[in-house]
Amino acid sequence: IMLGKQSRLFCYDLLDAKDELDEKLEKSYHELSVVTSNRRENEIYDHLNQKVCKSAQEHEEVILGLLYALLTDSAAASKNYSTLAMIARDGMAHLIRMVEIIILEKLQKLQDSVKDQVLWLVRELVQTHVAGADILCYALLKQMPAGSTSRGDIWLVESLLHLLLDNRSWLESQPALIDSVLYTYLSLIPSHFTAKLAALREQETGLCVSLLRSKFMDCIQIGRDLIRLLQNVARIPEFSELWRDILQFPERLSPHFTGILLLATKRTSRRFISGRITPELEIKLNFLLSKVKFGQHKKYQEWFQKKHLSSPESLEMIPELIRYICCVIHPTNEILGSDILPRWAVVGWLLSLCQVNPVISSFAKLALFYDWLFYSESDNIMNIEPGILLMHHSLRSHHVMTASLLDFICRLIPSYCPALDKTVECSVKMALTDILQKGVVPSFDTLFDNPKLDSDLKAMLKATFFEFYPQGITPQTSCSIEESNFADQFALDSSTPEDTVITISDDELVGEDDEVTSAFSDVEGNEAEVFQVITEGRNEDDSNSSAGDGWNRITELPTELQEKLFSFREERNSKQLDECLEQLQKSAQNEGALMIVAPLLADLLSDDFGAGCSLYHEADAQSRSNERNYHCLFRHAISSSSILSLLVALHRHQPKVGYFFLFYLQKTGRSQDLFLPYSKYVGMFSEPFATCVCRDLKVWCGIYLIFFTMHIYYACFAWIQECVENECTIFYLLLPDVYKQ
Repeated sequence: IMLGKQSRLFCYDLLDAKDELDEKLEKSYHELSVVTSNRRENEIYDHLNQKVCKSAQEHEEVILGLLYALLTDSAAASKNYSTLAMIARDGMAHLIRMVEIIILEKLQKLQDSVKDQVLWLVRELVQTHVAGADILCYALLKQMPAGSTSRGDIWLVESLLHLLLDNRSWLESQPALIDSVLYTYLSLIPSHFTAKLAALREQETGLCVSLLRSKFMDCIQIGRDLIRLLQNVARIPEFSELWRDILQFPERLSPHFTGILLLATKRTSRRFISGRITPELEIKLNFLLSKVKFGQHKKYQEWFQKKHLSSPESLEMIPELIRYICCVIHPTNEILGSDILPRWAVVGWLLSLCQVNPVISSFAKLALFYDWLFYSESDNIMNIEPGILLMHHSLRSHHVMTASLLDFICRLIPSYCPALDKTVECSVKMALTDILQKGVVPSFDTLFDNPKLDSDLKAMLKATFFEFYPQGITPQTSCSIEESNFADQFALDSSTPEDTVITISDDELVGEDDEVTSAFSDVEGNEAEVFQVITEGRNEDDSNSSAGDGWNRITELPTELQEKLFSFREERNSKQLDECLEQLQKSAQNEGALMIVAPLLADLLSDDFGAGCSLYHEADAQSRSNERNYHCLFRHAISSSSILSLLVALHRHQPKVGYFFLFYLQKTGRSQDLFLPYSKYVGMFSEPFATCVCRDLKVWCGIYLIFFTMHIYYACFAWIQECVENECTIFYLLLPDVYKQ
């Protein structure tokens, strides 16, 4: 037992036992010191040269002794390295292996001075072009966790970055290392968006962009996860320009690059995904999913969370953990048929942890479903199995989780990449077909048409996956990406070696009557607060149908109001609307009249709220001569509670009403008391005040700007679209007044 600090290599706690590697290196160093003491330099070299030639064991002891000297004596490091280079008989292969072990298994325990020497040694090996130096760079990259901004982690990120920048020609001679460097630093950049780390972020950005532009065909060997990482940094100007070239001018990057589909259809190798998980995390995740029994997992999860996921920044690691679980950890049939903690339960637990941060939550869900988006028959079913089993098993006790994920995938299909929406839709349906054929779940009947799901969500599911309903057509199992219009873009082999597909055991399938124990949440009572299901998606056919029903019911309104509505339908000007609203105030003695009028006005004002309308370039709203129809509507709403109620009813048919109303209040000089009329408006909803403001601005603390650059609409932000998507300038103008109040 160590009773104090007695090591020159490691930092020990009071009761830590001395590390075996520490003892081995120290022993080799002492033996080396005995045979080299009181000798001249040429005598030392001759003696060591003779010693390493005697046997492999003697060679190993000398190498370990010199390694210990290199790590503990910085003053004599250059001399010891020269000696090592002259006497090594294996091209320093044993040295490389030992340093790799130190980096992967002992780096966090090393003293700071020893860490400095490890980086110095790696730099020397790189500069002298020693074979295997790239292995040590891989090991250092693996020790850089996402989300961490601790002093030690930032030091490591900066040190290796400077090493690579200083040895750029060597880096470019290592194509496989280029991919790992790019993958790692792209995943780290989002964690460095602080003023303190601005200089580091600029250097990381410069390296990544230069590698992508100079070695693009090497870089795309990463596969489709490269798209995911580039989306996370799309708001940085250099990456924004790169995205423009990828989407519009792919030939600028490489004459062999034919478009984004070429990249999207290439599976990402496990090597890259596992490279983003530190060795310690890797060991613990594999232990959870191979040794811990389902039902006895809670204490292990709590310990894991306390150790690795306790800070807000550490949650940024969750998307990478989910990718690792889905793509790297593929249990055997024996484990699948046992009572070992299943992958879907751990993924569900990780998703519940990151619900406090909407951005990370969306990234985590995307990580879970990412392989669904471009799934093909050659893909491994185990990559998509956790997602479907999580939705299937959560339906009984955590249906809000299931609803959130179903809503996410439905909205992700058309919005993730509009240019490839048909390809994405085909791939997701192929994934679902494969799930059924391989028996991962018995059917989708209870999943898609469950009474616990919201009616709007069920309607969306039926519209999106109608082939999988009993009355739908038979799923097209032969559907493939090649059948799309992008068949000519397959110049690059998109296959990646994968394990043989593992058949899902029948024991893993849980019937409708079986008990399903929650594996990932202790907050059943707060489920509604954890996952908010989006139900605001508007179908134009539904809107038109509502308007048609309204015109059929117009006879239920007073005759005078009918005449005013018909007049407004003919003229469509603010004067006629003014008369119509005045008459409505006299007639709106009950909500029935408002419910009839709301869809009619939504129909009649469709051009005013349509895509061609631009609030920013309009004439001053205070001028009655230039007054638009909705200006007239808002003017009446400020002074009349019945017209304010009409706005609430109108919002159901026209979601833009909220932020149009906000901008009208600001434009007419009411920004000082902006929320007085607006608060009355939102007070008529059943939702909290802040929720209504967020819904109308379609922003949650401004973070949507990260995604807007690339028009990436994640499903957990499905209601973060209207204002930013249609009136980005207005969004910027509204933000100051909204957040001041």
